[in-house]
Amino acid sequence: MLRTIARYPDPIEAHIVCGRLRAEGIEAQVADDQMNLANWEWRQALGGTRILVLEDDAARARALIAEIDGGAFTLEDAPAPVADHETPSSRVAWVFAILFGIPLPWRRRRPAQNEDSVQV
Repeated sequence: MLRTIARYPDPIEAHIVCGRLRAEGIEAQVADDQMNLANWEWRQALGGTRILVLEDDAARARALIAEIDGGAFTLEDAPAPVADHETPSSRVAWVFAILFGIPLPWRRRRPAQNEDSVQV
């Protein structure tokens, strides 16, 4: 019988952990990943993406996940994550988009009405 041993809000992270479990010889499956990808705004309500293992492997899998969360498999010379994805050039591009009048949904023009048409 399969048992849920971990839940992750990000399906990609769940797949990475599942791959590590499989590399250690533990039969693992990822559940609810497609639902969380399709309805990303519901991730918290759905309980995240689950990792399932056999009951016999649950203790070993939890120990391995604790090692993963503790940073046992991190790369020594991995680049630091970038906190701000916005660059000065993206800000300039945004200003030009506003100045040159890209149509916005709330600024659409209404179609011109024919004066000869009869309104009912």
